Amino acid sequence: MKCDICIPVLNESSIIINTIRTIQEEVKKRPDIEWRIIVADNGSTDDTRQKVITAGLKNTILLSISEKGKGIAIRRAAEYSLADFFCFIDADLSVSPKNIAVFVDHLSTGKDIVIGSRFLDETKVKRSYLRTVSSKLFNFVARIILPIRVKDAQCGLKCMNIKGKEVLIACKETTWFLDLELIAQATSARLVVEELPIEWEEFYYVHRASKLRVVRDGLQALIAMMRIRQALKI
Repeated sequence: MKCDICIPVLNESSIIINTIRTIQEEVKKRPDIEWRIIVADNGSTDDTRQKVITAGLKNTILLSISEKGKGIAIRRAAEYSLADFFCFIDADLSVSPKNIAVFVDHLSTGKDIVIGSRFLDETKVKRSYLRTVSSKLFNFVARIILPIRVKDAQCGLKCMNIKGKEVLIACKETTWFLDLELIAQATSARLVVEELPIEWEEFYYVHRASKLRVVRDGLQALIAMMRIRQALKI
């Protein structure tokens, strides 16, 4: 059984090598699965790519993608992958990589897509009250506008089988709204989507500032939701 793990990156020179090694330390605990990491570099202008090349880390592939957008980077990695299962995880490791193997195990039980959730009772979360409230509001609005039944569409860890990957590749969103479109499209296609608890630490890397801007990104999210809804013809 093979599984590819995509890390979409844009100017993550300060953390990328540690992120790769941290993920590798977790997945090597499951030697029954053949793991590979795909670093999908999304047009970095720092030395992210050079660090990955120089490190020469085992079972790690670097994809250089000139087109901008996290969604594009993930989709290109999915197109490249020939593994049985495909996952993507944020480079900042807010989601603990120890969850990856658990997610893949659930895929083996007939689930098409398994996603992390910060809003399940068993989830362990370290984040600010403001971020929690804004995230819950975001997901509430998403469930009204789109055919989404999960509590947390935007959590930074998702794993899928080949059917799920086909839906992912067919998505059109180019930015972080790809997560929304993936869940909406998968639900419309009647794929089995499961939500699992995770361990979440908002600032795993304390020196790394968040790229999210609540007001600006909130408005863009509403526009994206309507765009996705129109594409679904609902």
